[in-house]
Formats: sequence, C-alpha cells, structure tokens
Amino acid sequence: MAKYSFDVQTRVRDRWVTEAMCETEREAREIGTRFLMDSQCAGIRIVRNYHKANDLQHEIEIFKEIRDVKDSKPSRINDIDEASPICETEKDLTAYESRHTMGRLFRNYLSATSVTPIEVIHNYRELIRIQDKGQLVRSGVDRVADLQSAKIGVDHGERRSELFRCIDNITGRASAVAGARLPSITGTFSELLAGLANMPVQEDPEYLANTVLARHLLDLRSWAGKLELLCNLIEKEPDPRATELLDDALADVLGTDIIQELLGYQSTLGAAISAMLDLASGSLRDATPGAQEFVAQLNALFAAKRLPFSRRCIVQRAHRQLRSGNPLHPRDPAQEISEFRRVLLRLITPDGLLEGPVTAEAITTRFARTGALGGLPGRLNAVTAAVEAMPETGIGIVYLSALSQCDDAAPLMSRMCDLLKQLLSVRSIVELGQSQNPAAKQMQSATRAFNALSASHFPTAVRDKALARIDDLLEEYVIAERIVEKIDRPGLHLRERARLLVRFCGSGLLPEGKALRRARKTSLDLIRQPNFEALFVEGIADPREAEAALRAFHRDLRDQPGFMR
Repeated sequence: MAKYSFDVQTRVRDRWVTEAMCETEREAREIGTRFLMDSQCAGIRIVRNYHKANDLQHEIEIFKEIRDVKDSKPSRINDIDEASPICETEKDLTAYESRHTMGRLFRNYLSATSVTPIEVIHNYRELIRIQDKGQLVRSGVDRVADLQSAKIGVDHGERRSELFRCIDNITGRASAVAGARLPSITGTFSELLAGLANMPVQEDPEYLANTVLARHLLDLRSWAGKLELLCNLIEKEPDPRATELLDDALADVLGTDIIQELLGYQSTLGAAISAMLDLASGSLRDATPGAQEFVAQLNALFAAKRLPFSRRCIVQRAHRQLRSGNPLHPRDPAQEISEFRRVLLRLITPDGLLEGPVTAEAITTRFARTGALGGLPGRLNAVTAAVEAMPETGIGIVYLSALSQCDDAAPLMSRMCDLLKQLLSVRSIVELGQSQNPAAKQMQSATRAFNALSASHFPTAVRDKALARIDDLLEEYVIAERIVEKIDRPGLHLRERARLLVRFCGSGLLPEGKALRRARKTSLDLIRQPNFEALFVEGIADPREAEAALRAFHRDLRDQPGFMR
C-alpha cells in the first residue's frame, strides 16, 4: 500500500534544509507560510514523498518560493566583562553557563530574531544564519577568548582557535541531523526521550530531544509562547532528568527580555532586583497584568525547587544589576543607602549571604563603581563603605566572612581584619542585630555571624579570636536573659520540659560552643535523673502511645550527636 508524506524545507546557503515532516499537504503549507512570515527566510519549498509498498520513495516538489533577504538586523555583540568557565569540548560550549554567556553576548541578535541559544545550537539553519551575520560570531569569540585567556594565562590565538573548533563541531553535529525524521512532542518529554532511544539516527537521545524541542520553540516567535510551552511541559513531567532538560531550555528564555514583562513596572532598580529574587524563590506578587498566569506557574515550580537552572539564571541577572554602577534609586540619591539595605535583606538567608562569595563580590563591586577612586584604593574604600551601609553589625560580619572567600581577597585582607575587629567591639549580642528583636532573633543573628566566620578564610588567629568573642557574647546573653530557665519551666510535665529543651538545642539558634553546651547540660541533667522514662510516659494510658512517644524522643536525641559528646 502506498502512502504520502510532505517535507517542509527552508533555503540555507543555497541548499535546502528539512524543517518539518507532515502527514498532509495542508499542514505542510501552513507551516511553510509561517516560515515565510520571517523576513530572514530566504525561501521555502514543499516536497511530496510517495512511499511505495516495496519501500521505494518518489519525491515531487509541489511548492517553492525563493526571495532575496536584506540583512537589516543588528550584528554587533554586547560587551561583557566576564565569560563562562573554560570550554574544551562542544559539550562544554552547549552547557548552561556557556549558553548564558552567549545569551548576553548576542542579546541584540537573539532579541531581533526571537530565538534562544539552545535553539541556535540545535538547529543547523539557525547556526548558519548567525554565522552569516558579518563579524558577529567572530567578534563574540574574540571577546570570550580575551576574557578566558587572561584568566587562565594562555595565548589568545590558541584559545580563539579552540573555541572555533568547538563551534565547527557543533555545526557539523547539527547538520548531520538537520534532515532527520524525528517525532514531535505529543505527550510528555520523557516519553519523547524514551522513543528517541530507538531511532536509527546515530546520535545521543538527549541531543535529539533537544533538537526536537528546538524545532518546536522555533515555531513560536514570541518569548511568551516559548515560556508557555516549556512551563506546560515541565508541569506535567514526572521524570527528573526530562525536567532538567526542559529547565535548561527555560533558563534561556528567562534570560531574555521576558523577565521585564513578568516583573512589570518597578519604580527603582532596587525594587527590580528584589522582584527578581522574589521570582527565583517562588514568592513574586503583583505580577504584570496579563502575566499573572505565567508568574503563578513559575512561582509554583520555583517554590518546589524544580527549576535550578532557571533560578540560577535569574539570580545571576540580579547580581549583575547589583554589581552595576546604576543608582538603586535614580530619582533620590539620598535614598540610595536605604534602597541598598532593602535589597540586602533579600540577599540574606539564615545561613548567610544568598550566594556567599558571589554576593559579597557583587556588593563590593557596586560600592567600588559608585566611589571616587579606582583600582585597589577604590576597592578598599568600597569594603569600608559596604560595612558602614549594613543594616546590622552581624550582617557586616557575614559580608566580610563571605568576601574573605573570594579569589582576589588577599589585597583586602588587612582592611577586612581591622573592620572585623571594630565590628566585634560590641558589648552584647543585642548590638549585633536590632535592639528591638526578640531573643530568638538575637541569637539567630549572632549564630549566623558565627557560622559565617567558621567558613571564612580569615587568618586562623583572627578567625579563632572572633569566634571566641561571639561564643562568649552568646553565653553571656543566654545567662543574662535566663533563656534555658524560661524553656525549662518546673510547672510543666517532665515530658514537655525534655522535649522543649532537646528541640531548643537542635533548633540552630545556637552554634557549637559554650552557650549550647550549657543548654545541653541542663537537658542531660533532666534526662539522666532516676526513673526518667517512667516519669516521661506518666499520664499516657495507652502503652503503645507511651512507647511511640518515648521512641520519638530518643530519635530526636539521636539526630543531635552533640548530646553524647
């Protein structure tokens, strides 16, 4: 029995590249019309394939249109001051960090053509198109080679040649599958992946899956359309690896101007940075009218921690904005510090700065770019200015501790040690945070500073002295405020007293040190009294409930190894 199929092909460098395979002529003509709507399309043709029962195939061209294409789109790179990690293979060049650099470097071109780096890399026609844009790719490779060769100390020409070799390999790989008959996405992405494992094409299934995804995305010439497709696929995707591949592509979309459409109007740069960080944590409110559905989808996916690549993309963008010299409050310079503090509170977590040394470096660079001096004197002044701008003394300690872990911290270390000494000249841990904070927040602020110092790269003697100082302040506070006594109230049942004490010791409000050892001693004195277990279950009539309560308590103890030290 004979059967027809139809190929839709576009003209690329005087050759025809198959873009889609259709079952009906009507569908093929509709897809061809969409390609012709692109002013950069040099032509399309539709080929009807006649499949005979003996597996022979006869091709007939049923439509062709060729036209001159005027290159009117921007062909200049955007300047960047940092590049992705060193790429040695084409796989490195197609990874997230490298594509993130491509997105920033070729932002004008990608915005004008409404394509993302992952679409370009996995589609031969798009790869040839960008390589035909004058000196665009050559200029981009030169810029990346400049940055990378200076960083690792290799010859610029050698690094440039390595990058071009990777690009040639990527182009050859895309060319090899350009005409392959690959299935469309009809169910979940993981189902597509499973089906591609049995394809006769000699290529990795994940690469083929990205090729199929790129074809679907290229049919959608709007950021909103691409965002909708990817979010819907991720929402219904049960497989973690398939979700990771989709998230990788979504990060490319969120690296475009769509982010501004999602965030809507922001009165200041500080507000925009805060909104980006809200979105990355899944807590953005007040989305742009018309974008609420997208934001609700993204909020749910970010909150569920299903989008690590997309989160990294948005957080990196927020850090670039923070690192810039643009005013956080452009209309009122007097509000600059208060706006900085507002942003900083979004960058502080219970464990320290959001991205540790990266965040500390971005803060330092902001103050260096807005200061009067350049070079090392400017950075030294920037560190001092940043510490003075901190809303709390404890946050200043967290900042210095994270900054000490940066690669270029050595020239700043003497100034940082002096500032750390000044910050720890306080008389009470109340002075490390806000005086009106409740006891739990006071201890939390001091413990956050203690933990940040523990991970810092300060000289050992300086670090140990600073840790001992915070440890002493915490013990003094716990004694003065009778923290343990307020928890261990004699009027409570022994069971409740024991539970509260053990949970307090494991709450993270106190670091390993004198204050925590004091709390543990009180807990152990209670636990080691005669007949503790009988007294613990007293009042629980059901033996099974009593046994379960006792097991749960001992489990809490086992989860805190410090009790047995």
